[in-house]
Amino acid sequence: MFDIKFPVIGLSPMDGVTDAAYRFFTNKEGKPDITFTEFVHVIGLCRGGERLWQDFIFHDTERPVVAQLFGAEPEYFYHAAKIVCELGFDGVDINMGCPARTVTEHGAGAALIRTPELAQEIVRQTRKGVQDWFETGEVTGIEDHIRARIPQMKAQRRMLAERNAVPFKHYSQGDERSLLPVSVKTRVGFDSIVVSDWVKYLLEVEPAWLTIHGRTLKQLYAGQADWDAIALGVQTVDGQFPVLANGDVKTYDDVQRVLTHTKAQGTLVGRGTYGNPWWFKHVQQLKEALAAGSPVPEMFTPSWPAAKQTMLDHAKLHVELKGPLSYVQMRKNLAWYVSNIPDANELRRKLVLSNSVEELEEILA
Repeated sequence: MFDIKFPVIGLSPMDGVTDAAYRFFTNKEGKPDITFTEFVHVIGLCRGGERLWQDFIFHDTERPVVAQLFGAEPEYFYHAAKIVCELGFDGVDINMGCPARTVTEHGAGAALIRTPELAQEIVRQTRKGVQDWFETGEVTGIEDHIRARIPQMKAQRRMLAERNAVPFKHYSQGDERSLLPVSVKTRVGFDSIVVSDWVKYLLEVEPAWLTIHGRTLKQLYAGQADWDAIALGVQTVDGQFPVLANGDVKTYDDVQRVLTHTKAQGTLVGRGTYGNPWWFKHVQQLKEALAAGSPVPEMFTPSWPAAKQTMLDHAKLHVELKGPLSYVQMRKNLAWYVSNIPDANELRRKLVLSNSVEELEEILA
């Protein structure tokens, strides 16, 4: 996996959370081994949905950064994979785990567990799209006015890279191209645990790696993640490709426990990063401790002035990328930033009622 030394410890994709600003600050304040975007619908991407393309803005500090796609239409995965390649991502991940009804009622996300042949064809068509782009550099399935967004997004990335003194990387026809890996993120079952039988179908199409969330679709995000079921999935894969464990990993101790329990080659951390872009600050020390069998390091805790500055910078970048009306989306992040501060009820109330960066500056002054 991108020559990352095991165990891989990365930032999990989370719909409505891991947008461009969130990912940027998680990588600025720490450094996940790998970063995933929010999932984007393949049809919406091919048809040029403005918000969906916005979800694919990324900064080069996030590398390796993987674009996550969802849907139930193999032919659109083929075209969407080419778009992902042309935008300069490092990998393509297929969401087969989202439990949201708006996703599963259309046969996508975790609903694919019930249609394994369709799931296999989606992997095949995604890989074919990557292969064809690698050979020809051709982007297909989108109209010219949509295709014009690709250089616009590259220009935006170049601007962000120059501002932060980071080398800019991109691909276009005629440049050296890379054959992107295709991976899958899924759950242990639909309404019951069927992880062993389900994973056998995925083995047949050989994803580059597999992430297993330890809940069924029926559980949504309730209850405890079933690490025993993840371990069964790891056993079924039997080393044919890496498996990343996901679910209820919130601390460095959790990382140690989930890796010991499941024998997975890594883990993705999701909700544990809420309001904590510093979560990965000591991740390399953590990996060294795991390799040596030593106690895990303490997680980094910023000073309050440093935390306030990050909150403000996060809000500014969020609005810069998405526009002033998007500020309301920042409120949940602001509440998460102060969730562990004692006696912060009044501060939290002000933060979630704020309407602009200017108001936030006054609150934090």
